[in-house]
Amino acid sequence: MYDSARTALRELEDDQVFERVALHVLRARFPELRITSATGDLGRDAFGRPLFGKDDSVVLWVSLQEKWTSKLKSELVKNRRHDRRAKAIYVTNRSTTEKVKERWRKTASDDYGVALEILTLAELATELDSDGLRWVAELELGCVLERPTGCRRAPSTWRSLPGRCRG
Repeated sequence: MYDSARTALRELEDDQVFERVALHVLRARFPELRITSATGDLGRDAFGRPLFGKDDSVVLWVSLQEKWTSKLKSELVKNRRHDRRAKAIYVTNRSTTEKVKERWRKTASDDYGVALEILTLAELATELDSDGLRWVAELELGCVLERPTGCRRAPSTWRSLPGRCRG
């Protein structure tokens, strides 16, 4: 059990769990995202495609590797081989600087023709601490997070007041 999503993400070792967590975090922005099967995924961990469309509008790559930039480079090379022009989102459970992220975005755009977004540990932890996604941290990562103040029981003196909840 973990008391924070950040700690759970840092210690995570299961690729499939990490793919599901990344998918839940990104579904708000890309509701069409679907996880691929382990085999025959053409270098994608998840993809989004318009209904009845032939081409992906977004691809998702996730990595638990400590040297996440090596995996990113290999994903970009695979992407070029499959000649995809979709927006790519790379999710890692490691920390980095905005300068490093910007350098990789530029490399992806200039050398591979890919619009790249990188989500790191900080962004994932922030999203998983939100009210809307805390259930993902609890279910997928085994976190026991402190409930928001609005979910705590009212003091017993409030229960007798008219118009107050009785719970």
